[in-house]
Amino acid sequence: MMTIAYNLLRVVMQRSAQEAGKSVSAMSVKGSLDCLTSSHESFRSVVGKPRLRRKLTAQFIEDCSGHVLPERPYRQEPRAVKRRPKTYQLLTSHRHVFKEIYHRESYRRAA
Repeated sequence: MMTIAYNLLRVVMQRSAQEAGKSVSAMSVKGSLDCLTSSHESFRSVVGKPRLRRKLTAQFIEDCSGHVLPERPYRQEPRAVKRRPKTYQLLTSHRHVFKEIYHRESYRRAA
C-alpha cells in the first residue's frame, strides 16, 4: 500500500514538473504531498463525471506545479553522527551473569 501511495505521489510530481517546465528533482515532495492530501476529498464529487474530473485534475496539477524548491547553490548536507556516543559497555552476556565495569565513564567501545 505504501508503494502505491509513493508511486502516486511521484506521478503527481512528474506531471506537475512537466507543467512547470522544471525537472522532477526541483519539485518539493512535501509541497506535493500537502497538495495531494488537501485536495483528495474534492475528487469524490466528480466520480461519474469525466469532463469535470479532467478539469479538476488539470487544476490540481497546476496547483502542485507551484511547489518548486528554491535554488540553494552552496548548500551542503554532510553526513555525520548527530548524537554523542554513550559510555556504556556492550551487553555481551545474559543480564543475570553480566558484571558492570565500574570505571564505565572511561569505557569506549571499539570502532
